Amino acid sequence: MLNLFIKEKTIDDLLLSLYTSIELQPKSTITTSRGECIEELGVYLKLTNPLSRVSWSVSRGKAFSALGEFLWYVSGSDKLDFIEYYIPKYIDESTNGESVHGAYGKRIYCQEYCQIEQVISLLSQKPNTRRAVIQLFKVEDLNVELKNIPCTLSLQFFIRHSKLDMHVFMRSNDAYKGLPHDIFSFTLLQEYIARRLNVELGTYNHFVSSMHVYKSDISKVKKYISDGYQSSSSTMTKMPFEKPKENLDILLLYESKIRKKGIASAKGINDYWADLITLLNMYRCFKDKDSVEFERQMSLLNNTGYRQLAKEKFSQLVGKI
Repeated sequence: MLNLFIKEKTIDDLLLSLYTSIELQPKSTITTSRGECIEELGVYLKLTNPLSRVSWSVSRGKAFSALGEFLWYVSGSDKLDFIEYYIPKYIDESTNGESVHGAYGKRIYCQEYCQIEQVISLLSQKPNTRRAVIQLFKVEDLNVELKNIPCTLSLQFFIRHSKLDMHVFMRSNDAYKGLPHDIFSFTLLQEYIARRLNVELGTYNHFVSSMHVYKSDISKVKKYISDGYQSSSSTMTKMPFEKPKENLDILLLYESKIRKKGIASAKGINDYWADLITLLNMYRCFKDKDSVEFERQMSLLNNTGYRQLAKEKFSQLVGKI
């Protein structure tokens, strides 16, 4: 049953509408393994411009960690050290201290069968298909002893009117911590697949059975609302149609090098992909508390919206030194 439908052009509009609804309307309160939360069952969020995937607010502008999580997904990895570099709290999601059971990347690239490539192949051959589905939830996830059970059930893709629409189905979604990351990663995957198929980006559709906010985050949600309307003038740059697979592979090589060894030059790389490498370099500087190099990297950015996010991150860095 659908209890809440929100359609907006930007992620900030979506978040503001969702958080306002959660704050104003009485919701049921439940206690889960992760704590007490306010819950809304049956939520459908529609983002009409998936390029507006980055929140420009101070509290929800998670471009650095969200980019890291996206790259973790498309690398096919389930390794803890990869994602912990970007999101340290992932250490709590690992049973053995080395891997994460619910890692989406390992499930997308399951052994020799890559679901992304299968979906691209299927849509290339049959543009009107309704079988272009990436399955993330497995039968063994019903085992209550396991940690980090995937919140996402499946990802479905449709080519309609020469555009790629995406439908995401989630059993559970943390509206404050998880949702901004999910929308960023899934819409970027949507755009990547659209480029591989040589079609334009359509709409993003996010279906959630249990949308919730934990009691510990309610004050933060209220602060987001009180901060007022967030700027929606900036978007991510459109991904180029030229060689998306090859360029993503190059980006993954840069990510590994920067995370393991340090700053890497993006000289000679297309502006779109160079900006993403620069964001990774800046995050490395943030981790290393190197404000001088952070500023130099910031000056290399082509996207003005990224510069604004970088300035906010720089303020955090200066405050830590």
